[in-house]
This record gives sequence, structure tokens and C-alpha cells, in this order.
Amino acid sequence: MFPAEQKVNSILTDSLASRDYTREIFNAQAKDPLTMDFNKKLESDPLPKGWKVDQSLWTYMGKIYVPPVLRQDVFREMHSKGQAAHPGIKGTTSTVANDYYWPGLRRDVEEWVKNCDTCQRMKNRNKKPHGELKPIDPVPRFWGVVTTDLITGLPPCKGFDAIITFTDKRGKIKHVAPTTTNLDSEGFVKLFIDNVWKLHGTSDKIISDRGPQMSARSFRDVCKKLGIELALSTAYHPQTDGQSERTNQEVEQALRSVISFHQDDWVDWLPVIEFALNNRYHSGLKMTPFYANYGYHPHIGSLPRVHSPIESVEDFVSHTH
Repeated sequence: MFPAEQKVNSILTDSLASRDYTREIFNAQAKDPLTMDFNKKLESDPLPKGWKVDQSLWTYMGKIYVPPVLRQDVFREMHSKGQAAHPGIKGTTSTVANDYYWPGLRRDVEEWVKNCDTCQRMKNRNKKPHGELKPIDPVPRFWGVVTTDLITGLPPCKGFDAIITFTDKRGKIKHVAPTTTNLDSEGFVKLFIDNVWKLHGTSDKIISDRGPQMSARSFRDVCKKLGIELALSTAYHPQTDGQSERTNQEVEQALRSVISFHQDDWVDWLPVIEFALNNRYHSGLKMTPFYANYGYHPHIGSLPRVHSPIESVEDFVSHTH
């Protein structure tokens, strides 16, 4: 189907001879701010170490300096053309760095190779294919999806050594309560009723890790009777419960900043920490979780505030939305 060898030869000849890169690099160096400063120096002024002119081109450590306007063109010649055949990051970097230089060369080549459409489609993959991505469905209402997790390994305080967290997947409101490491499924149900159900009603889904409290048969039966979908993460994909993992980090960090040196009063600080986290600006909501859920900002009590005049119903609904 491809009988003529001169066809390949003509392709290589055309690609190599289509542009005069020597003149283009010379003209680009004449306009580049870095080499322009070198051209303005007197013959008696010393040049920075490694820089010199070789055959009318500025070089650094024996390699031709390529101004920004031609860097991608040099990359394409060394990577995309037929005589290169799309080497990888290391291969392209080595080929370019043999004769050319610019600051951040390796970083630029790595970015360009990763964004090369041909490489992404044609290269062999030596890793196991990724599974199908199944993102969590959009949450239709506040407290429709609740994520929960335990913070364990805490110093004993008033008979407790763990914290349970409940987080609304949509409104980002957090509820925290002290508990123990040996919490069973019955105790978990009671904590859920006391901290979530009595305030927000029955949820549609509970997301958690595969702790013994959540994976127990009795708790599964309770969720089934109440119409609650139970979604448990796996050890190979903890991102499923990423919301709770983030809540745990925030609770631990906030507690460390307020508890005593002996760390024996963290239970007393939990209500304060819960309020502080719910009244903290959330980048995902572009507001505080408290305001997103209730439509107003709580009064801390220690600082004065200005009470705005009563707004119309339409303005209030629009602003809250």
C-alpha cells in the first residue's frame, strides 16, 4: 500500500527544511529582554557566568538559548515530528536539553507532553485500567444525605474517648458529639436520633466507612425499615466519605487550638467548636453553613452589630436563594 520509499524521505526533508530556525532564533534573541541586556553591554563589561555568543547566537553552557516565542516550536520539532515520533517526558527532555536551554525547560516539556493529544491516545498504558467513576448524586435537599465518621484515639475525658461527627452533604452543617471507641450499632442509632433526626428529620442516605457500627446487620435493618439508603465506602476508595474526613480534620484542628495543656477538657469545648465551624465561611458554599441553612447570621454576643431594616418578602427570598 506504501510502495515508494521516497515518500518518507520527502516528508522528512520537507519537515526539516521548511523553516530557517537559525535566523528565527537570532531574530527572537534580538527582541528578548534577557539577551537584549547582553547586547547592550560593553566589550569590557563581564557577562554572567556561562553566557557567550557562538556563531551569532547566544548560548548558555554551550547550549543555544531559546526565547519564549520559539520554545513550543522547538519542542514540536523534538517531540511531534516524524523524526522524533513522540518520545516520553524523559526522552523529549533529554533530546531538547542536548542542544537548547531556557529556564524551566524540564517543567515546560513535562507539561506539554502531558497535554499532547497524540501521546494520550497512542501510548501504551502499563497500569491497570481505572474503574468506572460513579460520583455521588446531587443532593436535592438539606440533610438529605448525611456523612458520618468517628474520631478515635483521644485522651479520656469524662468517660469519653472518641467523637462522632455528622455532616450535611449539601448545607455543610456539622454536628459533633462525644462517644466511646466501643460504640455499637444501637448506640449509633441513639446518637443519630439525638443529634440529627430530632433536628432535621429522616435522611435519604447515610454515607460512612465500613465501621462495625454501620455495617452491622441490626443497623442495616433499621435503615431499610426507615427507607434510608446506606452507602459504605471501601478500603480502596475512602474518597466516598471524603466529606466526613474533612470534617474530622477541622474538628481536630479547632480542638487543638482551644483545649487545655492537659487535654482533659475537650468534651466541654465540643458545643463551642460546633458553633464555630458552622459559622465559618465555607468556600464551597460562598457563605457560612449557618447562613446557608437558616438565612441569617447568628449574633456572637460580644461585639455590636447593625440591624438592617426589614426587607420585603421577595427580596428576602431572592437573597436567601
